[in-house]
Amino acid sequence: MDCGPSSNSPATASACGACWRQSSTVSPRSSGKTAAGSSSRSASRASKARSEVIEKSDKALLRRYHEEGDLAAREQLIEQYMSLVRSLARRYSYRGEQFEDLVQIGAIGLIKAIDRFDLERGVELTTYATPNIIGEIKRHFRDRGWSVRVPRG
Repeated sequence: MDCGPSSNSPATASACGACWRQSSTVSPRSSGKTAAGSSSRSASRASKARSEVIEKSDKALLRRYHEEGDLAAREQLIEQYMSLVRSLARRYSYRGEQFEDLVQIGAIGLIKAIDRFDLERGVELTTYATPNIIGEIKRHFRDRGWSVRVPRG
């Protein structure tokens, strides 16, 4: 069978798989970059820029709450970080408690984290809040669990 340029159709692909594979690779004129590769980099840059903007607005809200006692800023921070609480509560939803209850308990941990957060330390709120939220959820399981532990053996 002829493996010329006119035979690079799907019908001849079964007869000459090497030619078909060769024609479906990156052409020599293309740069080798795919649209997905360049779009993932631009998405990464956009994500980074977006997180920097969010971080600056969060710092402004935290500063307003801690310095001026602005409760509206505190409420706004709580609403912004409830998705973090939900994702952390989802980790523990298989332990027999209702998911909504775990979200409420995690929200208590978030509120405590916002109240105790120190802007001068130079860490993000999520870095500080995550262990507080998890700790509050674990404390709930510890306090509401069985007081007598059954031995393993």
